Amino acid sequence: MSSRLYFGCNAWLLVMLGLLLTACGPSYYLAVQPTELKGDPVNASQTLFAELDGVEVELTFSHFRIKDAVFQAEIRNGSSQPVMVDPANFYYQLSALQAALSTADTASFLPPVPAYDPEAEVQPLSTRLSIDNGAVMGVSEIEWLVIMASVTKEAIGKKRLEASRTTENRQKSTPQTQGKDVDDMIAQELELWQGAMLRRYNLQPGELIRGYVVFPGYDQAAVLRIITPVGPHVFTFDYSQKRLKY
Repeated sequence: MSSRLYFGCNAWLLVMLGLLLTACGPSYYLAVQPTELKGDPVNASQTLFAELDGVEVELTFSHFRIKDAVFQAEIRNGSSQPVMVDPANFYYQLSALQAALSTADTASFLPPVPAYDPEAEVQPLSTRLSIDNGAVMGVSEIEWLVIMASVTKEAIGKKRLEASRTTENRQKSTPQTQGKDVDDMIAQELELWQGAMLRRYNLQPGELIRGYVVFPGYDQAAVLRIITPVGPHVFTFDYSQKRLKY
């Protein structure tokens, strides 16, 4: 065997060994629990509660959505005045040091990371879905303007006929099932942000509001200090985050 062939075989063996070692390496998942709790992070309660002047906030870690951290917030207004709830003002501070919780010094925390603003997420999804629906109907934005500007039945009928023919032509040349799948995904995402997320709301006395709050995830953080301003009050919740083996 030539030295070149011998070297090539050894190189391939090293590559295969590296892949094998990588596949056999440990895998981790992130476990989040309130810092004041002890015990099994899987079975422990994930809920924290705080109350100020009759305004109650209950925060629960729910799950990770891809890489984002999802919390469920329940806010009850037991005061005599309305309070504004706006998740766009929620944020958390991160620290890689667990010891950051035992000191008043906030230097170990990174700059605040804001929660996703549901209103900012809803608008582009709605726009995208509207544009896609218009494209499916085979009518461009210019054609819509022309149709709206036409005041006679004859002109409107003619434009509808042209739109119908355009639709038929596109149905023949475009894979409709693929477009429908994309539209369905956008519609589901829009429904999620509109209906399941905590939205901006002026909470009246005696009312309760509940919904999800989503933060960008950082798997290197050991401490998540979540700040939730509600009306004139600021609530703080501390969670620990750990890497655990599967």
